[in-house]
Amino acid sequence: MKILIIRFLPHIMGMHYEDIPWNLLDAEKGWNLNQNKVANKIESVGTPLFEFCQTRHGIATLSNKTYIFLPNKEDDKYYYLEKEDVSYPIEKTLCKDIVNSNKLNSEKALVDLVHKAIFPYVIDKSGKAVLIKEEVIQAKYPCAYSYLQSQRETLDKRDKGKVGDYPAWYAYGRTQSLVMPAIKMFFPKIANKPLNCVIVENSNLLLYNGMAFVGDDMRKMKILQKVLESDIFWNYVVANSKPYTSGYYSLNGSNIKNFGVPKFTKAEEEELLRLEDKGAVNQWLSSFYE
Repeated sequence: MKILIIRFLPHIMGMHYEDIPWNLLDAEKGWNLNQNKVANKIESVGTPLFEFCQTRHGIATLSNKTYIFLPNKEDDKYYYLEKEDVSYPIEKTLCKDIVNSNKLNSEKALVDLVHKAIFPYVIDKSGKAVLIKEEVIQAKYPCAYSYLQSQRETLDKRDKGKVGDYPAWYAYGRTQSLVMPAIKMFFPKIANKPLNCVIVENSNLLLYNGMAFVGDDMRKMKILQKVLESDIFWNYVVANSKPYTSGYYSLNGSNIKNFGVPKFTKAEEEELLRLEDKGAVNQWLSSFYE
């Protein structure tokens, strides 16, 4: 075995090295070679985030520019979608509100992020999303159908043209997150500062791009919001996550799933929920991670 490192030794003498015991590296959780001690200390607290609350990614149309739009005007029956200098009327009853939670990192209000999504599905009695038959869309939503037909060439290019397994040419590329619980806490997939999360209770509101924690317990969601907007969570993200340019870090599930959420007593939950100032929340939470 050749030891080539000697040749480059002058260039690495000023580098800092840290020994990480083998037993602290967990193949199942993923190796953290960045700030291992910081991450491990936080992960040792309470309940892992992925056990505390379920997360969901957004819908996957595989052609967002076709389905998702911001109307330039509306009337009683239609939203108007403008594309390539053509204004297409789209029946309101075939649309749902949708948000891109990645934009929350800029501290915009949720109402400013709401767009419309053409949603060619109905929710059946069992709570499952079922694709509307083509002849029904053509009869009940002729304007939306005409618009989708005008985009047929674009839609047929999804999945590198391998759309033969789609239930219909106008179906979304994937079926994920077509139905979501009413209570959602939106947050971005990447961020460059402590989070700005928004909780809503609306079973019809869809998500694309970013992520959301979902559930049926509003109190639990508000507690989680306090924790995730704290400096402690952000310090964990910096210590454990993948860095991007301009100081951004990934908040994908694998990077945050093992974050430890303290097991609060009922009295502690009440105390945390009463705190409004983020500095006070940070100080209060710090004792649980010592």
